[in-house]
Amino acid sequence: MASQNNISRLDYIYQFCESGKADYFAARVSGLYRSSDGGKSWTSAFDSLNLHKDPSALAVAISPDLEDDPSIFVGLNGGILRSPDNGRHWESALLPSPPPVISALSISPNFIRDGIVFAGTLEDGMLRSSDRGGRWDAWNFGLLDLNILCLAISPDFASDETLFVGTKSGIF
Repeated sequence: MASQNNISRLDYIYQFCESGKADYFAARVSGLYRSSDGGKSWTSAFDSLNLHKDPSALAVAISPDLEDDPSIFVGLNGGILRSPDNGRHWESALLPSPPPVISALSISPNFIRDGIVFAGTLEDGMLRSSDRGGRWDAWNFGLLDLNILCLAISPDFASDETLFVGTKSGIF
């Protein structure tokens, strides 16, 4: 990633994601990075934001059908960024207040039809969006531990509506 001389030993990689089109994304303490050459070189995916310093990226999720919907979501400390065009431009999502730390993201396998995205947080439980990530609402039905570490969505989500949530106290 970037120049090895500029990377701190504390610049952890929280998550990798691949787009199926030879693009790879890495959520890191120093931001979101993209490789379009199989991982040989990496550049900031936040360049279009023109920020002095990129925000830490804790999670990344890519639309399951990039041909018809090239959406990418990035979880941050206090927000979610959404790109409708495979990371070229970014917009901020509307989240409940106070802004949570987003630790995990998962997109419905039927995202093209249902527009559903889930976000796990480190203290506020689950968030759900059904409008392609524009607006997010709390979604903690039956969840006993609100510190979400990971998410997995069923490949048959359209029919079984199953989402697995990993926490310190177990799987819900």
